[in-house]
Amino acid sequence: MLIRKSKKTTAVPAVELRQAFRKERLSSLPFQQLTASAAAVTLPPDAIADNNIFMKSFISACARIIPVVSASIWVWHRLSHTNTSYTFNSTNPDAVGKATEILTALHTRISPIPPVKGNPVALIFDLFFRSVFKYGRFAALVRLAPNHDHIATLAIPDPYRVRFSRSYTPYLQNDSALWTSPNPHLFFYYGLNMEESNPYGEAMFEAAWSLIKIADDMLQDMKLSASNAGIPRLHIKVKQPPKFDFENDEDYRTRISSYFQETVRMFQEIGPDDNVFTWEDVSVSNVGGQQGPSGFVWRANRSIIDEEVISAFHLYPWLIGKSAATTKNWVRSQYDVLMMQVESMQNTAARFLEWVDNFELQLAGLSDIRVTYQFSHVRDPNLLDSITAEQIRVATVLSKARAGIIDADTAARELGYEKSFDPKLITTMTAAANAAPDLSHTAEALNASVDRLDSLLEDIHHANDSC
Repeated sequence: MLIRKSKKTTAVPAVELRQAFRKERLSSLPFQQLTASAAAVTLPPDAIADNNIFMKSFISACARIIPVVSASIWVWHRLSHTNTSYTFNSTNPDAVGKATEILTALHTRISPIPPVKGNPVALIFDLFFRSVFKYGRFAALVRLAPNHDHIATLAIPDPYRVRFSRSYTPYLQNDSALWTSPNPHLFFYYGLNMEESNPYGEAMFEAAWSLIKIADDMLQDMKLSASNAGIPRLHIKVKQPPKFDFENDEDYRTRISSYFQETVRMFQEIGPDDNVFTWEDVSVSNVGGQQGPSGFVWRANRSIIDEEVISAFHLYPWLIGKSAATTKNWVRSQYDVLMMQVESMQNTAARFLEWVDNFELQLAGLSDIRVTYQFSHVRDPNLLDSITAEQIRVATVLSKARAGIIDADTAARELGYEKSFDPKLITTMTAAANAAPDLSHTAEALNASVDRLDSLLEDIHHANDSC
């Protein structure tokens, strides 16, 4: 922070110091247009953005009614949204206490949905992950208080109402369908797979929407097929008996009709523990129901479509309850890849809220303190293997340090630390490991054991002589 004052200037009180900092900060380039009202503009056609209204409605509907899409978004959301905490880069307890008080008031003030009680930070992260994994984009707008001494609210606009100019200037569409440009230094936007030609990002669902139509057609075909097949029924066939030579036509018709009616009545009145007795001219077969292996074919085809949709969301079938033949090592590899992607998304979410919080601390005059957010790790199903591998890694690095191959600070960096806390500890451990063991007590104990053994042998000899 740079505040110009003459050499005759006396000590500046803390309140005046904050006011001077705020005045200088707000008059600098990033904040010179905070109070300027953006005029509505007309934007040229955009092939990507102009299709946003349809895409949002389509994605929202599919995320609600299609199980595999809903499950994929749910899994990504829940894997990424773990417990959070924040730390400061200052060890001054007074500064940390004041910063904590400021951020606590800020988080309560900027809750996107005020009726939702509880942890406002968790709610902000929840909305971030939900929007990113569902729509592939997220937008936020900071709004300052009238006197610019703190953040008043944090608005989370519809990300599909965001447009960018050729120079990447952001524009927001209001309720009147007019486009206004917010202050870019108070505006946050993130999109998955952003490119220079497509700053809006891409929703993971966009790689699966063509498969949704195939899956829907397949379900309709399965429904019609099952409906046409119906419930399996008995088809009883009675062979027409031959005509006797002495029968006329009328007697023949009477006889075969009576025989047919008797057979029908027998099958209609048959009980579950009754037996059926007929001549060989009666045959029974099934009509309708599932016939042949077509059920397996339907299931196999449906599984292929589901796996393709899951792949579009960069997930694996077993994560959303779809059975898949795989090995433990393969699942472990998939889990590691998945966690790398989760950590990447968590870092993006953390940078967003750090931007908001650090902005609030600057407005409060705490320009030398910064906040950092951390997400707790997802419980590892192979925690024992991970701990064992970590122990081996630490032992390997320490053995190189003890052997003099690397110094203590290099060993600390290999283990993920900036430097060694106390390099002498490794030297002490090395000396202790290389020192010759003290065998004096061991030798005394061994001599005492030998003396005891000699005494026992003498007692045995005396006992034998006595016998």
